[in-house]
Amino acid sequence: MSGNYMRKIIVLNSLVPLFCAVSFVSIAQEKVAGATKANGAQNIEAGIDEMFKAMDRDGNKQLSYNEFKMAVVNERKQVLIIERLRADFTQLDKNRSKSLDAAEFNAHPGMKTLSEPKPKLSQFDRNSDQNLDFAEYVGFIQQMNKSKVPVK
Repeated sequence: MSGNYMRKIIVLNSLVPLFCAVSFVSIAQEKVAGATKANGAQNIEAGIDEMFKAMDRDGNKQLSYNEFKMAVVNERKQVLIIERLRADFTQLDKNRSKSLDAAEFNAHPGMKTLSEPKPKLSQFDRNSDQNLDFAEYVGFIQQMNKSKVPVK
């Protein structure tokens, strides 16, 4: 295993807690997009209100520069983390199937450092197709972070 790959995993570990924090702006943006697709333009206003509430951390119905700045910075951090997770996922996906099979999952560098019982692919395979897609892989990384298991 290359040292460069291990450095990426270590950097990823330091960023996972940021990813695990809820990105209120992203959730609100998804609601705006969903409302627009589902019910047309009349729900855009409601979606914008949701986005504003997500940014207005102190709930005073005024958006300060610091609240706006924090929302933008947090959104950018989340994008960078997702990009890194995607790169690591792609590197693990040796057969380029856009999913990880059991062998690819078990080849994750962090799996070698875990004590028994090691996590099983089926624990994170929400659709039971015996593979992890990217969203399921992110769930695996989040769970490893929550359990304070070092994923190196």
